[in-house]
Amino acid sequence: MADQSSVRNVKKFLQRNPQVATLIGFVGIIIVFATLSPNFLTANNISNIINQSASISIVAFGMTMVLLTGGIDLSIGGILGLVCVVAAKLFSFGVPLPIIILTGLAIGAFVGFVNGLIITQFNIQPFLVTMGMVSITRGLAQYTTNGQSIFIKADFFRLAISQGRLFGIPVLLYWVALFLVVIYFLVSHTPFGRRIQAVGGNSEAALFSGIKVNRVKIIVYTMSGLIAATAGFVTLSRLSSGLPTVGAGIEMDAIASAVLGGTGFNGEGGNILGTVLGALVIGTITNGLTVLGVDSYLQNVVKGVIIILTVVASVSLAKKSER
Repeated sequence: MADQSSVRNVKKFLQRNPQVATLIGFVGIIIVFATLSPNFLTANNISNIINQSASISIVAFGMTMVLLTGGIDLSIGGILGLVCVVAAKLFSFGVPLPIIILTGLAIGAFVGFVNGLIITQFNIQPFLVTMGMVSITRGLAQYTTNGQSIFIKADFFRLAISQGRLFGIPVLLYWVALFLVVIYFLVSHTPFGRRIQAVGGNSEAALFSGIKVNRVKIIVYTMSGLIAATAGFVTLSRLSSGLPTVGAGIEMDAIASAVLGGTGFNGEGGNILGTVLGALVIGTITNGLTVLGVDSYLQNVVKGVIIILTVVASVSLAKKSER
């Protein structure tokens, strides 16, 4: 009886703290990859994991907010790629950096705003709207570059965004920390954050309580677009080139990161710190599979399996917690 009681207590604890289960899984993943490859825990590879996870974290922050409203944003990868190539094109024309940054952010905000406007004004499922926007942004990225890569030589830009170090710590981690603090405070300690969670919890009840639901959703999708645009600059900095296909599939990484971090698909949860942990898990899996020489197509298969298992576990825990 005591053993059964202990098991039930553990299950209840994990239901209330899904990030703990994710952390346990993360440790297990590290042990598996470290056992299979002696190159996995090298300093250089750990640095690669951190950089890759940092890029995923940024877009996952925006996805977390969208999920908290009960929505989803599949267009972030397309926005990232479009901003990446537009910025590279502007660099090649010698346009000043401030104008390039403002242009990229404006593109992300505009696409996000359009997503939110269509979703709210025409009452269309976010999945359908943002999936269509992926096709639009991808097509524009291909058209802008004629399907070719655009290389840049902006050393200051690369050092300031992702290639440099400050006090021995990669600059990219400071950017992630900045996003983490700002969005954590916004979601957890502001009236707007409470409105976001109210909309996701029950939009009709939120509407009756005086919350302007459509406005909240439009703002959140606009912010998601802005964050995806920022990720576009990070990607351009890391690769030193604008690739029209870059960012493909990152929306799946962002969704998986948010859900692994404790954010549900119906607006429940919403742990921004957990999102970082989820991104670290996804980045570690991707890196580990690469180190082991697993084909990139099979890597997508593994990620897909992880996402499905995550959703199943999330729904299962939610149902059990309702009993």
